[in-house]
Amino acid sequence: GLFKKFPDQLRSKRQFIAALFDTEALRNLPSQMNVRYNEIGAEIDLLNRGARNASTPGLPFRVKISPYSLQGNRTEGVRTQLGIIGLLLDSEGNEVVRLREIFRAHLGAKEVREGRGIIYTNRLFAPPGEYDFKLAVLEIPTWRMTVFQNSVRIAR
Repeated sequence: GLFKKFPDQLRSKRQFIAALFDTEALRNLPSQMNVRYNEIGAEIDLLNRGARNASTPGLPFRVKISPYSLQGNRTEGVRTQLGIIGLLLDSEGNEVVRLREIFRAHLGAKEVREGRGIIYTNRLFAPPGEYDFKLAVLEIPTWRMTVFQNSVRIAR
């Protein structure tokens, strides 16, 4: 019984990942789809613009990823590839900014035992306004992912 839903979950995950690359496919997804994908221990922080680059409007953010939910273990460490896929949509659902990045993550066994994590920071540049921010963290070798969705405001 538990595995009956497995093909549907894989199909919906493929649809979700495809939608992050194709704006038209994004419109066909259920609005609460992000609830299903919380498979990687990660948190997102929407950062204050602060004094640095205050004249440049944008959305700075940081993703903190726990190594315990990634491929690897405490004795060998963690060595994997992560994908960050993000969208900033305006109030009408039109894409304003898209982010796609793949990077290697490596933490030694000692770093994992000490509780160190993986931190990814970036900024999405967009004019001031109200937006819907969607971000997925994908562990490429395992297809496990976590999805975040926030309403954000970019001020002047």
